[in-house]
Amino acid sequence: WLRYASIENKAYLQQIKSHLNQIILEGQSPTTQIIRKEIQRAWKGMLGTEVAWAKNLNQNGGVLIGTSQYSKLINALQLPTQSLGNEGFMIKTLSIQQKKCIVIAANTDVAVLYGVFHFLRLIQTQQDISKLSITESPKLKLRILNHWDNLNRTV
Repeated sequence: WLRYASIENKAYLQQIKSHLNQIILEGQSPTTQIIRKEIQRAWKGMLGTEVAWAKNLNQNGGVLIGTSQYSKLINALQLPTQSLGNEGFMIKTLSIQQKKCIVIAANTDVAVLYGVFHFLRLIQTQQDISKLSITESPKLKLRILNHWDNLNRTV
C-alpha cells in the first residue's frame, strides 16, 4: 500500500540520507523479517540505494528499530514504552553513545512494524525527520475495522 516512489527533491534526498546512514534491527521473528524486507523495498524505491544494515551504532545517522525484549540497545535506553500497550510505538530522535540517531521502539514486533510504516510514510511525504518525537498508542485494543459493515452498523 506504500508505493515508495523515488524522491525527486534533491535537497530533501540529501537531507534525509544524512539521517539514514545505517539501520540496526535486532530479532529474527517472522514480523522482524517482514520489517527487514519492507525497509529494503522502501530504500530502493525512495532513495535508490541499498540498506546499510549494522549490528552496532557506530556513526551518526543511524536508525535503531526494535523492542526492549530483543534489542540490548533499546533496552538500555529504558524508554517509557509500558504505556503504549501491544500496538503503540514511539519514534524519537535521540543521542546514543554521543551519536544522533532515530529510534523506533515498541513492546511487540507488530507494533514495531506499525512504527516503521509510520516512519516510511514520513519519508515518502517528505516530512522533516531531523527532530522526531512521536508517540502513538491506539485507543482501541486492536487495530481492526470490519470493512463489510459501515461505521453506523449498516451493511
